[in-house]
Amino acid sequence: MLALAEQFPSDCMNVTYEHMRAAPAPVATALFRFLGVADGGDLVAECVARTSFAALSGGRAPGEVRNGSFFRKGVVGDWRSTFTPEMNAMILGKLGWMYPRFGWVP
Repeated sequence: MLALAEQFPSDCMNVTYEHMRAAPAPVATALFRFLGVADGGDLVAECVARTSFAALSGGRAPGEVRNGSFFRKGVVGDWRSTFTPEMNAMILGKLGWMYPRFGWVP
């Protein structure tokens, strides 16, 4: 994915959950422009509203857990509370190089 983006930067766009949660409207606007589709403010606002955690989870607020649901909790970085120290060490050992690239904090 990263090599493809480096070789063909105008043909690739990386979007992370963290960035979408931090700034959904600007990220959605950039994504829509990248895809060459309409990106008007009202359309973006409606898309952001319809894809919010509350909308997708049946009205739950972020942090309200429903185990077994695809939309389990809706909290950025919640992996920290679910991974064991051993799992975290394994992930950081294999993928830690990606954290700065995507602005993730271990």
